[in-house]
Amino acid sequence: MKKQYSSLTALYRIVGAVVLVFLVSGITLVRGQDPCVPQNLTATDITAHSAVVSWEGTMSPGWVRFHLTGDTNYQYRRTHNNHAMLRWLASDTEYQWEINLFCNGQWTGYNTGSSFTTLPDTVSCDPVNLTASDITAHTAVVSWEGTMAPGWVRYFKTGDTVYQYRFTRNNHAFLRWLADDTEYQWQVNLFCDGAWTGYNAGSSFITLVDTIGCDPVNLTASNITAHSAEVSWEGTMSPGWVRFFKTGDTVYQYRFARHNHALLRWLADSTEYQWQVNLFCNGAWTGYNAGSSFMTLPDTTSSGCIPTDLQATDITDTSAVVSWSGGGMPTWVKYYPEGTTDYHFKRTLGHSTRLRGLEPSTTYVWELNTNCGGWGWCNWTGYIVSSSFTTGGDDIGNPNGSTGIRDQNNNGDVTGVRLYPNPGNGYVNVTFSASSPGTCELVIMDLTGREMMRTEKMVSAGVNTTTIDCSTLREGTYLVLIIKGNTQEHLKWVKTQ
Repeated sequence: MKKQYSSLTALYRIVGAVVLVFLVSGITLVRGQDPCVPQNLTATDITAHSAVVSWEGTMSPGWVRFHLTGDTNYQYRRTHNNHAMLRWLASDTEYQWEINLFCNGQWTGYNTGSSFTTLPDTVSCDPVNLTASDITAHTAVVSWEGTMAPGWVRYFKTGDTVYQYRFTRNNHAFLRWLADDTEYQWQVNLFCDGAWTGYNAGSSFITLVDTIGCDPVNLTASNITAHSAEVSWEGTMSPGWVRFFKTGDTVYQYRFARHNHALLRWLADSTEYQWQVNLFCNGAWTGYNAGSSFMTLPDTTSSGCIPTDLQATDITDTSAVVSWSGGGMPTWVKYYPEGTTDYHFKRTLGHSTRLRGLEPSTTYVWELNTNCGGWGWCNWTGYIVSSSFTTGGDDIGNPNGSTGIRDQNNNGDVTGVRLYPNPGNGYVNVTFSASSPGTCELVIMDLTGREMMRTEKMVSAGVNTTTIDCSTLREGTYLVLIIKGNTQEHLKWVKTQ
C-alpha cells in the first residue's frame, strides 16, 4: 500500500512538471509577441489595378498607406477589419504598403509593411478610331474604341481656345449647342491605369449648314388691351427673351419665350411700347436687333386711375377712417405726422381703411398709391394725391375743458403740433407749422395751471422744430403750450426719470 502511494506521488510530480513547463513556455511566447502588431502581411487577388492586402492578429481599426516603391506620394485606405481593398493602381508596378492601427488606446504608427507588384495591363489606355457621327447643324456624337474608362471630351472651334467640356462614362459623348457650318476640334482625356491620359488623342468634324435663319421676321403685336399684348414672330422656333419698354424710356422689362410668341402683361394704358427679341440660335444669342412697337388701349374700366374725394371720418384720439373714390386695386395708404418722415403704410383692396395707433391731437398727412390694371410694378400711380386730418385729444389738464386739447381760439396760425419723445426724460422736441414768420412763446405748465417754464422763439413760415431742456422738472404730467399771436395750442407731455 505504501509502495502504491509512492508511485502515485511520483506520477503526480511528473505531470505537474510537464504542465509547468508548458505554462512557462506559453507565458514566454505571449510576452515575446505584441498583440497590437499585425502578423503575416499578405497581398492577394492582385490585378493590374487592384489588390487585397490583409494581416493576422488584432482586428483593430486603422489605416493602410500605399505608394509606389521609391515614391512618397502616399495614398490611404481606411480599414475596420484586418484587410483592405486597394484600387486605382498602376499596372506592372511595385507598391509598398504599411499599416497604422489604433490598439490599446493609441496608434501603432506605420511600422509594419510589405510590398507587391501589380500585373501588366493587357488593355491599352489610348483611345483609337476616334469618330464623329450623327452630325447636324448644332449637334454631333463623338466616339472611340479601346478602354471604357471614364473621362472628359474637350471640344472647341478650330483656331479658338474657348473650350467646352462634356463628361463621359463610356466611350462616346453627345455634343450640343454647336454653331452651324463650323469646324470643331475635339480631344479625349481618360482616367485609365490609375492616371489621366491627358488631351493627347483628338480629331475634328464640321457641322452642317443650318437651313433655318436665326433672324425673326414679321414681328406682330396682337390681342392688345389697355394692360396686355401678345407679340409674335416668324422664322426660328429657338428659345429667347423679349425685352419691352415704354417708348423713350430705358426701364426694361423681360419675358422669356420658348417658342415664337410671348404675352406681355402689366402694361400702362394709352402708352406706346417698344419690344425686341433676343434668341438663342445656331449656338449663340442673336442680340436685341429685331424689334417693333405697339400702343396700348385706353383704360375704360374706370374714370381714370387717380383717386378722388379723399375724406377722413370717424376720427378719434388714436384712429381715423380714410376713404376715397375711383382709383384701382390694391391701394397703399401712407400716413405720417405732418412735418415729419415717420411714415406708416397700410394696404387695402377696397376704397377705405381705418388707420390705428395714432397720436392724440396730431395732424396726419395721408397719401394714396393705387394700382391700375394689374399687379405689375409699372402700373402704380405713385403717391400723387394726399389729404390730412387731426386726431382728437383727451380732457386731462385742459384748462378750457374742451373735448380736444386744441384751444378753441385757434385760428390756424399754428398747426400740426407734435411732441417727442413722449414720454421723455431730459428734453422734449416740439414740432409745428406756422402760417407766417414771427415770435412764438413755449410754456410748460403742471396740471394745476402753475407755470413751470417759459421761452420765446423766432419762427419762420412752415415747419419749425425746437428743443426744450426739461431736466429740472420733476417726474409727472405737464402741458406744453405754443402761443403765437392770437393762436394757442397745448399738448400733454409726460416726464419720466
